Amino acid sequence: MKRLFLISVLVMAITLNGFSQFSFSVSPGIATNSATFGYKLGNAVPYAGFQLVNGGFMREEVDHYQSGSDWVTNKHDVKANVNLLMPSLGLKYFAVQSGDLKAYVNLAATKPLVSGKLKFDGDEEEEFAEQLKNIKLLGAELGFGAEYFLSKNFSIGGEYSFRYISGKHSDKEDMGGGEYSKTDISLRLVPTIAKFSLNFYFGGGGDNN
Repeated sequence: MKRLFLISVLVMAITLNGFSQFSFSVSPGIATNSATFGYKLGNAVPYAGFQLVNGGFMREEVDHYQSGSDWVTNKHDVKANVNLLMPSLGLKYFAVQSGDLKAYVNLAATKPLVSGKLKFDGDEEEEFAEQLKNIKLLGAELGFGAEYFLSKNFSIGGEYSFRYISGKHSDKEDMGGGEYSKTDISLRLVPTIAKFSLNFYFGGGGDNN
């Protein structure tokens, strides 16, 4: 049961100049939703982002049977809760401009962190939480898109990107006498992501030409 949960989880202060701006972007994507905060320094926008994915599972069994002259009801349940925290750092660079339309390249790196709990009949399985901590995940994203500036402080954009996700988990159990049992689980995914973004730029000169 614990190994099944682990596999499921796997498959799941800058100085400003006079022409820089604080940026905030919201991207409701086809596969994910995200928000980022950064600074627009000329054609470059370094940014930081954060996403959270929470998932839960519950299974309950009820046995109702007659024992002698009495009826007996036994209940058993399994509950799991897993959190996936995804902080990221990235850089968007506007490479081509035509009027109010700007094309850009976007590069980002993510270090997902996994935590969670597993309970059997209300009793927490501490080993499960420790196993989740041993899951190593890395992510990267390369995207190409464009923004249309309706004003110096607001633009709408679209992006198509490739996201790389890799993960691994190793578990070794010593059984004494030189004997051991070892399990290695690895994962690699490269999905494509389509995004539509709303971008806000505040302060500074706000020159988008």
